[in-house]
Amino acid sequence: MNVVSSTKITCSFNLAGKALGQWNVVVTNPDAQSGMLANGFTITDPLAPVINWVAVSPPMAAAGDAVHAAVDVTDNVGVTSAAAGNFLFATWGCVNRIDADTFELDDGSKTPVPVTASGHGLQTGDYAIARGIWSTSAIPHTLNCSAIHVTKVN
Repeated sequence: MNVVSSTKITCSFNLAGKALGQWNVVVTNPDAQSGMLANGFTITDPLAPVINWVAVSPPMAAAGDAVHAAVDVTDNVGVTSAAAGNFLFATWGCVNRIDADTFELDDGSKTPVPVTASGHGLQTGDYAIARGIWSTSAIPHTLNCSAIHVTKVN
């Protein structure tokens, strides 16, 4: 510890093995008077979790199907949460063209699959396979495509 002035003290200490979270800072004078700064600093985990494996069930799904994802993760202090993000889906069906950037695929389910694919070039009646990220933030939920395979049927 180094007393720099009547209002400043510097020190260093080893935090190895200490619990994660917020810590109070307490200063005690030689005459036993003390003061405390609640939650003066926070110890955080410097290591990212390691993802060992991910299992998605079922491996293929149609629009509206429930999909379950299991993730096995290890960490040096314990993982507190796992969040699902983007899932890659593929579907095929008959095209119902809406405009130059959107269309629907009738895959035989109750509801056609909305698809966005900039400049897709499809026409109503074409058959296509669309692969992309299923977006639940769009209303209705939409397949945002990065790849489309078109099969023309005369």
